[in-house]
Amino acid sequence: MTATLARRAAPALVILLAIAGPAAAQTVSRVFLGSWGPDGSGQGHVYRYEAGTAWTRLTPPLGLGDAVWDLEWHEGELWAVTHEGPPASTVPFADRPDTPHGDNGRVFRFDGSAWADHSPPGGFGSGATTVSSMAGTLYVTVDRDGLYRWEGGNTWTLLGDFIMGAQAIVSNSHDGVHDVLYIGQDNTDEFWVHDPIGALPCGDWLGDPRSFRPDCQEPAGGLVCSGDCYPGSCIHGLAEYDDGAGPLVYGGAWQRRVYHWDPPTHLFVRTMDLPEAPDNGQPQHIQGLASFDGRLWAGMSDGRLWSSADPQAGAYDIENEFGPEWPISDLYTEQTNDLLWIGMGAVPWRWARGDGTSRVWTYDGTSFEPRSFEGAFGEGVLAILVVDHPIDCDAGPAIEIECEGGETLVDLSGGEVQVPPAFGYEVSYEWSGPFLEGTAPGPDATVTFPGPGAYPVTYTVTVGPASVSCETTVSITDTEPPVLAAGSRCLWPPNHRYHCFGLAELTASGETGAVDGCDGEVEIRIVDAWSSQPEDETGRGDGHTQDDLLFDGERICVRAERQGADPAGRDYFVVLESVDAAGNVAREEAVIHVPHDQRPDDRCPPRPVDPGLLPKAPLPLDPATLQEGRYP
Repeated sequence: MTATLARRAAPALVILLAIAGPAAAQTVSRVFLGSWGPDGSGQGHVYRYEAGTAWTRLTPPLGLGDAVWDLEWHEGELWAVTHEGPPASTVPFADRPDTPHGDNGRVFRFDGSAWADHSPPGGFGSGATTVSSMAGTLYVTVDRDGLYRWEGGNTWTLLGDFIMGAQAIVSNSHDGVHDVLYIGQDNTDEFWVHDPIGALPCGDWLGDPRSFRPDCQEPAGGLVCSGDCYPGSCIHGLAEYDDGAGPLVYGGAWQRRVYHWDPPTHLFVRTMDLPEAPDNGQPQHIQGLASFDGRLWAGMSDGRLWSSADPQAGAYDIENEFGPEWPISDLYTEQTNDLLWIGMGAVPWRWARGDGTSRVWTYDGTSFEPRSFEGAFGEGVLAILVVDHPIDCDAGPAIEIECEGGETLVDLSGGEVQVPPAFGYEVSYEWSGPFLEGTAPGPDATVTFPGPGAYPVTYTVTVGPASVSCETTVSITDTEPPVLAAGSRCLWPPNHRYHCFGLAELTASGETGAVDGCDGEVEIRIVDAWSSQPEDETGRGDGHTQDDLLFDGERICVRAERQGADPAGRDYFVVLESVDAAGNVAREEAVIHVPHDQRPDDRCPPRPVDPGLLPKAPLPLDPATLQEGRYP
């Protein structure tokens, strides 16, 4: 299993994160558990934590053997190593030969719906006891064999042969750069270091078998470095802990012993022994180590839980005494929800076996909370694994779209999240914002915005109990002016009478409003007008009149006259303007034409329906509204 450094944060099981911007990320955790039962029981099961005290069994009724020794996450899938015990025996368990890990080890992969057996043909000859993913490579340890590397399918390569017992593995970058696999074992009481890239300057023997430097003769070939410890160490748990100078690997062993990796010597050094407790009927072995809340935690087979902020100095505090019926079998830190998971129950080690009830607790830095019923996992919990998976939230780039009327449809498209099937979580998506629907489900949605403006829109991705939100902006813009088409009129005869025209008579459509793509019908105004000929030019034959052109915003009045000396006739140009709510302006010129004569190519109806006002009649518009000057 992979050890990670813990952090301290407010405990929470449901995460909601809202981040402004187009993309955000969060993680969701899944907790898996491996259990065991007596030889021949088929109680080696894998469970997935749901909530409260509820767990889902992922394995078939007969389990994956008699014990699931370890769990690991590799290439997006869950892996388990198991053993099946020897045939039933009448010999008392404590008197059997020291082969506590069975005679058939196997490796299984779970794809979310079924388990696939990746063991060698016929399985390993002894129990498979740990599984670890390091630098994209899968490793297992097998009792009485050693360390194997997976080559794919059902093919495994033995890298180092040694006798394994109640060992543990930590895969970590001990110096912050290099991946190194630390292995602790019992029976021969040694630590082993698998250094495939030669990160450690392992050297030759120095004489004393207890103080030699690990031998890395072929670091690129996958050999194993070995570091001798002390007789009777029986390594049960390893964890990575940062003491402020960088992460170190610590090991917990039998009889309350704690070791740590010493970088200068490249040896595991015995740090201290935890205080001995009065005999409560259980062995006093450290069976679980974890880094949590800035401290190194040690769980013991007698039910005691210790922690230390300075483990090299040997200063440990007792955190809980669950009692001899609750032997602690494994610890694991969940960083996402900032929890320490505590697995309990008897262990299938002949020399360490004791009575106990299986159960799981968590600690959030303040209080302990039960996460299972008593006896929920057969004889006991052997492995706890916490897997983090990122939840990416991507609301997409900002959207800018032209207004389509009073209401505008906008297509929203957010990124989808792929969750490993083994997690068993449903994924849901929701958009929310100031659009008319309020909310919309799915990564792709079509929603309605009320009109122009910049609108923040929130996209929320929910995976099981965890949610992450991100934002994008939808801008409904109005950059197009109204559609305005001016018309034309013709006056005849040139009798100097006033003729007045309203807006409807000056547009091609005969309407008094323009059509805007966003605002619908928009008001039209007359903003300017001028004549192609002067008002009164002596000798040019224009009638000696003044005030030939009068207009205001809604109407224009012109005289039906032109200069006789100009064969082109007279044109009155009328500037129509329409402005939408966004300030977009449309301007067009309507033309009122007074021809010089009635030639076929320049002819008006002989008489208008409205004969007009007499030349000397009162002005049709208030002089105060007269506007002069040509529109620029």
